Amino acid sequence: MAQASLICLLLSFSIIMLSNAADISIDCGSSSSHIDADNRTWVGDTDFVTTGLTSKFVPFSKFPAELTTLRYFPTGETNCYTNIPVDKGGKVLVRTRFLYGDYDDESTAPKFDVVYDGKHRDSVVTTTYETATQSEAIFIPENGNISVCFYRTLSSETPFVSTIEVRMLDDSMYTDLGPKEGFILQQRTAYGAQELVRFPYDPYDRIWMPASVFASHLTSSATSIDTTGADNRPPEIILRTSWSQKGMAFYDIKLPFSGMTFYIVIYFSEPLSLGSDQKRSFNVYYEDKQVGSDLIVPPFGAVTQASLRDVVKTELAYLTFEATPDSTLDPLINALELYPP
Repeated sequence: MAQASLICLLLSFSIIMLSNAADISIDCGSSSSHIDADNRTWVGDTDFVTTGLTSKFVPFSKFPAELTTLRYFPTGETNCYTNIPVDKGGKVLVRTRFLYGDYDDESTAPKFDVVYDGKHRDSVVTTTYETATQSEAIFIPENGNISVCFYRTLSSETPFVSTIEVRMLDDSMYTDLGPKEGFILQQRTAYGAQELVRFPYDPYDRIWMPASVFASHLTSSATSIDTTGADNRPPEIILRTSWSQKGMAFYDIKLPFSGMTFYIVIYFSEPLSLGSDQKRSFNVYYEDKQVGSDLIVPPFGAVTQASLRDVVKTELAYLTFEATPDSTLDPLINALELYPP
């Protein structure tokens, strides 16, 4: 009886283990594994793809090893990586990266489409410069494995890929995402950051890009910052810096064309321990639409987020930050994410 109970326990444990997929990093064009400087394991791609050819090159600049190999697809309209394990019904972030590196000696970086799990499409425009291009999608898989496919959009172009990264997100994150939708990343900016932020500072390995400073730069004096007040769990490091300015306005809404609907989410954390005679309160508007339903009063040592979705980008899209009449301090912003759903 005890032995039978032990067997049942082991079987239950195995089922639990099988149902919880781990993050995976695929080094496309490589058949071997390696561990990078951040202690992430990269695996070769031969278990996930059966088409295409591989190439390795020596870049002029220093790049991590996984970006110096690639798989390219000279034939076929569509070529796919398949059977990438995920948690069915969970939320995942899938990122593809592309470093052309003139691997084919043609000095012509291609354009093509990438489709995540057969539904969520993004257009990729690579560059001949030694700069990696990336595409990223957040979605809810319907099955326990996903595909990433590359579509030839012009007969003269050859799709390729350098890396595929899959990161599991908490179910409580990105609650604005519908079960059939995919958020294709257009912009993720950390205002006040001096350099790119990602894992290990962001445990979900989102990549937050710094922005050129045009407003006052503030640094938080909080001993720690509780990130649980925002559903999307922004990393603490990006909440430690912010921009602040009277009448602040942004005109850099990075969407590829007018008429596209999008989802925007903005994060706010008060950097100062305010006195009784100090107050910071404001509203944020995308053109004439309020971002979030409530007045924004950034909390000290914590974070709040405000979002707006299903709005349409116009030719001149902009965000404005308007202080309330009783506010003694200027509006601020810590970070922003922008996705077309």
